[in-house]
Amino acid sequence: MTAGPGAPSVRPVDRRGRVALLVAAAVGLVGAVVLLRNTQGGIADRTTPPPTIAIAPTTVSRFAHPAVVLPEPGPPPEPAGEVRSEAGDRTLRLRWAQAVSGAAPRHATGYELRWGRPGALTNVMLVAAPEVELHGLTNGERYEAEVRSVDAYGRRSERVTGAGVPRPPPPEPDRAELTGLYDDFRGGGAPDPARWAVQRTGRNCLRAGAGAGIETGRLVLDLRCGNTEGVLRARVPLRLTAGPTLGRIMVVTDGPIPGGELTIAVVPEPVTTLGVAAGTSLPETEPGRAVEDPGLPPGTIRAVITAGGARIAAGPATPRTPDPAPAAGLSQVMGAPGVTARWDLRLGTGGVTLHRDGKLAASGDVLPGWTQASVLVGFAAPPGDSARVHVDAIGFTGEASTPPNVVDLPGVHAGDVIYPLDVTGPTRRPFAAAPGAQSARLQVVAGPATQCTDRLVADFELASGLPLVAAAPGAVPSRGPYCPYVAALPAELLDRLRGGDLSSPAIRSKDNHGLSLTSVLEVTYPPGLRVSRKAATESPGDPPDGEQHRLPHLSAELLNAAGERLVAGDPVPPGRVVIDVLLDGLAGQRETGELAGVAGIQIELDDELVAGLPTVSPGPAVAGHYQFGLSVSQLQPGSHVLQLRLLSTESGIRPRGLWLSFQVKP
Repeated sequence: MTAGPGAPSVRPVDRRGRVALLVAAAVGLVGAVVLLRNTQGGIADRTTPPPTIAIAPTTVSRFAHPAVVLPEPGPPPEPAGEVRSEAGDRTLRLRWAQAVSGAAPRHATGYELRWGRPGALTNVMLVAAPEVELHGLTNGERYEAEVRSVDAYGRRSERVTGAGVPRPPPPEPDRAELTGLYDDFRGGGAPDPARWAVQRTGRNCLRAGAGAGIETGRLVLDLRCGNTEGVLRARVPLRLTAGPTLGRIMVVTDGPIPGGELTIAVVPEPVTTLGVAAGTSLPETEPGRAVEDPGLPPGTIRAVITAGGARIAAGPATPRTPDPAPAAGLSQVMGAPGVTARWDLRLGTGGVTLHRDGKLAASGDVLPGWTQASVLVGFAAPPGDSARVHVDAIGFTGEASTPPNVVDLPGVHAGDVIYPLDVTGPTRRPFAAAPGAQSARLQVVAGPATQCTDRLVADFELASGLPLVAAAPGAVPSRGPYCPYVAALPAELLDRLRGGDLSSPAIRSKDNHGLSLTSVLEVTYPPGLRVSRKAATESPGDPPDGEQHRLPHLSAELLNAAGERLVAGDPVPPGRVVIDVLLDGLAGQRETGELAGVAGIQIELDDELVAGLPTVSPGPAVAGHYQFGLSVSQLQPGSHVLQLRLLSTESGIRPRGLWLSFQVKP
């Protein structure tokens, strides 16, 4: 087993302080002006530090250097049209503009939503998408909403109104099909450890629990390591049925967020995790064909869902259909930010299909080669980031069965890493006595690693170590990055566990050591025996301050006076260039579900303020497209740097920043 690039990165949950990676792209020009790079992210690595969260200004004054021409507003935005509401249990889904009519209001770049009880519309949201979902409402009470279109300068349209009354919806017609398992996570102890095994790679990478406040009635997954999955495994298996639809798995969630991932997998073995990396790029295939993923256990079928699309993957030796699965009418995966969707993975005699809210999102030409399988639902944050995802329900078809009487003991290994065979090892901790235990299984996940080994042992201080083997045949990916293992405790160790005479094992390897570990001891008791279970993880707690607010994404490029992009090798004579600025509200909203108001844009040239454009007339903007004129005729030959800064009207919101470097030649 060879160590990978590093252990899972644990990020602070409060994402207001996230600083994007600075990426520089050099572009050389032969003419008088040479564009060197376009850098977006936090404004860092400069001689003058950026404003901190505490001191960042929340206003922008209008200013233009004689060499700069500021953009001017055009016609005001048109109204948003009809507002429609769709009631749910303690929720309302509101839609307007293109989400109702198919046409966006002209000159609108976003929307201001005010909502609340009649006469008290005290809640205000700025959004780019024409659809929102409100949670934590009171069933049976009327809520009203006002929507105004907003343009790039903060101007508002006339309001349009709507209203709705939250109430539990009638049972869905196909809800009765989910006989194998159905969980809406409304209990205070969600996820119920009697029904779900929870796997996290790294002890701080996942916190799962029942939501409170506006998150009441939802399972909250606080994902803290963007390079790993948090996995829910059903304790009962999916059992196939007869008919054209052999099995169906439903997941209702607002995941994935952009850059993150949602997976639904069926594995013909009781594994808790697969070991494959979140965000792995799958090769392209023709529509209706599944991708073979050699990192999956044989026979596994897995739906992989990202903001960019959905794919069906399969492990080696998975049976194939003679023809591609149905692929007509494939729809886009990503809906409005923060709005839940129902995902349906259907295993049929003609292949596998994945639907989002009834619309086909992916399909594959594979068949289950087994009669029952474990169901794993995985969630991942963007690489190097964190995410807060909500799950409203998971269910699947098949014969109903009683979950085994299992208790999970997490983090049972001694120490934090794999130890060599000849090292004394860490301090051991005794297990509590487990009288009545029928069996016990030690599950270990090691990594990240570039290669997994088959020579791993659990040292219970016996004459010889207990060999750890692949959690299922082929279930340890040969190249990692995470390596799942399992070992059943033999009779001697089980007797010691029952009597309270067993201590935590050290995990050892002859080939390699030092890798991080996650472990669970799964103890099975006779049916009906009362046992005590603890939550699998710490509680996710309340949403962090600022979690719902993020500025739109900022991008910019230089154009010549004719409006053409400056590219390598194009000579540009001295004169005027255009700074083309885009604020992408939808991309910003996808990260957190809501946007912070835009106070305006500031531009510095070689550390001197040359432009200030306020966007608060009469309220903050949400997004927009702007073109600033800049004369370069009077600039000295050599390199010059433009620094753009996007500021919010709200305190505590980190500005977004970007550089554009160019060179004036003699």
